Amino acid sequence: MKKSVFSALLGLFALTASAADYDVLIENMPKGCSVNIAGQSFMQTTPILAREERISAENLSREQIETTETDGWHAFVSIDNANRQLTISYQQLFEPAESATDSHAKSYYIYEAGSSLHVKYEDGNIVANSFTGDKFVFIENQQNSGTYYIYNQSAGHYIYYTIKTGLFNTKYTSLSSVKYTEDLSSAKSWRIVDDGDGEHVDIIPGEVTDVTETTQGWNFRGGADYVLNLYDRSDVNSKWMFLGQLSASVNCPTHLFAEPGNPFMHKLLPLENEEIVGVEGLPDGLELRTDRSYKYIYGHAPKTEGTYTYRLLITDHDGVEKPSVEVRLDVSSHLTQPRPFMGLLTWNAFDTNINTDAIKKLSDALVSYGLTDLGYRYMCIDDHWAESSRSSDGKLQISNSKFNGSFADVVNHIHNNGQKIGIYSDAGTYTCSKAQPGSYGYEESDAQQFIGWGFDLLKYDYCYASQGTTPKIAEQAYTAMGQAIDKAVKAAGKQPEDFLYYMCEWGWRSPWIWGAETGATCWRVTDDTRDFWSDTKYNGGILQSIAAFKKNWMYQGVNRWNDADMLLVGLHGTGYASSNGGGIGVKAGLTVDECKTNFALWCMWGSPLTLSNNITNLDGQKNTLTGKTVTNQYYKEDLAIITNKELIKIDQDILGQGGEPVIDESTHIVFTKDLADGDVAVSITNLDSSTRLFSIPLRQIPGIESGKTYQVLDLWDDAKDVGRLTKSENYGVELTSHNTAVIRLHDTTYGLYCDVFGDLNDDRKVNLEDVAIMLDVLLGRKTVTKADLNRSGTFTIADLTLLLTLVK
Repeated sequence: MKKSVFSALLGLFALTASAADYDVLIENMPKGCSVNIAGQSFMQTTPILAREERISAENLSREQIETTETDGWHAFVSIDNANRQLTISYQQLFEPAESATDSHAKSYYIYEAGSSLHVKYEDGNIVANSFTGDKFVFIENQQNSGTYYIYNQSAGHYIYYTIKTGLFNTKYTSLSSVKYTEDLSSAKSWRIVDDGDGEHVDIIPGEVTDVTETTQGWNFRGGADYVLNLYDRSDVNSKWMFLGQLSASVNCPTHLFAEPGNPFMHKLLPLENEEIVGVEGLPDGLELRTDRSYKYIYGHAPKTEGTYTYRLLITDHDGVEKPSVEVRLDVSSHLTQPRPFMGLLTWNAFDTNINTDAIKKLSDALVSYGLTDLGYRYMCIDDHWAESSRSSDGKLQISNSKFNGSFADVVNHIHNNGQKIGIYSDAGTYTCSKAQPGSYGYEESDAQQFIGWGFDLLKYDYCYASQGTTPKIAEQAYTAMGQAIDKAVKAAGKQPEDFLYYMCEWGWRSPWIWGAETGATCWRVTDDTRDFWSDTKYNGGILQSIAAFKKNWMYQGVNRWNDADMLLVGLHGTGYASSNGGGIGVKAGLTVDECKTNFALWCMWGSPLTLSNNITNLDGQKNTLTGKTVTNQYYKEDLAIITNKELIKIDQDILGQGGEPVIDESTHIVFTKDLADGDVAVSITNLDSSTRLFSIPLRQIPGIESGKTYQVLDLWDDAKDVGRLTKSENYGVELTSHNTAVIRLHDTTYGLYCDVFGDLNDDRKVNLEDVAIMLDVLLGRKTVTKADLNRSGTFTIADLTLLLTLVK
């Protein structure tokens, strides 16, 4: 959750404000910046966390709001004319470096997500080249602080941007272009901001009058149909992201986890211009495989608990040896989160209206709908549970009006329901609503309170981080709480798995790279999800989530989960914060098919599955803020979606892989996911606004082998057997707009699919009724799930094996 609502104080002001007044909230405004709103100016002489103003104006437009920024700061503006509210939030998008020799100012790149090409100036043209690129220098525009000229040191030219416009002055980003000039006076300056992801980069300030070989340079990593497209001040559709050099010379995790003896997979992706040529010191049971476009380590983790290491051997494309990279593998039967956690978070449906009664009813609903038995076991209380200030001894105070000053009743109720309970805080000085204190500087005290109250999870946000917002500072802030949790857990005599640390940093600072070092076991990699197919206002729609998961799938793993935020299934526009977004004129609410896509992709990605709708009354969603009840005509479909056992198995698969994008077209996207039993899950999402027929070649699916026949199982239809395919064939499916199909491809070498076969080990027992059902499967009479089988018998696997040989 981020700053999506005004403080409670502003809400009170709004009740008494005249129709012509706007409530204005200016956040994180640094010294020297100013805001001009419809001719009314506000200057800041000292840094502030929040400033509240009241102005009189007619309906505001973006053109009426002028902001000045300095030292890498950028002002993000949000206008809500319906509620007469305006938010201007400053973010420091990069840190100026003091000199070109600063160690932290070196080796940064600009890249466009989803591609890996350098840009080069050659024979008067801009061309894309896979391995080499020109050297670029940023030169600050002294007449317009915060904007920069870009100088191509190799070509001796400045680069500038020309915008293609059409009817009604519509800007066409894809037709715009980048050009070169030798004349500084004719070059245009660029504003260096990102696409809302908040990555911090270093830029050398000051005028560069004598560019030499030692001047700090940058490489563009991009490549699109129009080759290069940076963010020009006058073309807001032209946005690129910024990313610092990775901490290790690989584009994959170097700290992994496994349970003893479990299946293990580590996909190895090198950085551009490099190649992983081998591995040294692999533990027994693991091997390096080379049968895909990337190398990967596969097998079973050691059966003995402990920390194991192996080294990745790396060269550049010319075969020159690079420093090797050490990988750490922690094998433990006490992992905090061996599978993505499942549960419910209160924010979307309840916002600030949480209390003991509401939480207990939600917990009871999880039980009554059978959701707890399916794995939805974490009942998580979000923001607004505390008083607005700490006690005289610095302790957090539980809200008297909402929880009667104690969590004992609600914690006991949830635990008695066979569930676990989560609490919320923030790594800054306030939580995101600014209604209660954050935990910055109070980490040990707060961790002791959370665990002492009986909580099992902490969701930890990153609003109002007055200590700074660079990736390194964020990592330090999250590590401080991780260490405090570890200390408090041990002091309470608990195991690591007794308390789950959930990092909610929104993916702005690439937490998938460093999150595991903080003690957290999952981290948000997207902005707050919003109840829209596409959310161009806050970057929180389903399409925006897809874009995020296309770039970090390789960092997924057991006990290190990429989180796509709360599920939107069942909201249908009845939420609060989730309904705020989408863009002008866009109404909140996913269709049933879009809800299916929401759930299917979250499962394919291995994201935690956290419901966010009011499940106490699925067929009559009452918005607790407005009091309005909206009849949910789709509640049966919603319930069927969130209780789909076959998709939940995909999410909870013990191999822990993320969904890998293998086909990415304008009309559809295909993700694949390796599963622990050797099967492969495949999702096909229709991105188009109309029904379309798709044909997916199995040869493009990693893990599918030549010479084998695969049983195709429809996971929306209880793993129904829908045919057989080989690697040379295609899977065809017709999909309505924004719908997603999910299939499981099962190698038939060892018989037809029955999920029990993969789950039983030699020491497991089944009874004769189970055997009869399994024989029916082998004879093609039915497909079964574990729910069909009786677990009370004593028939052994050895006995079953003998029977199976008789029917082959």
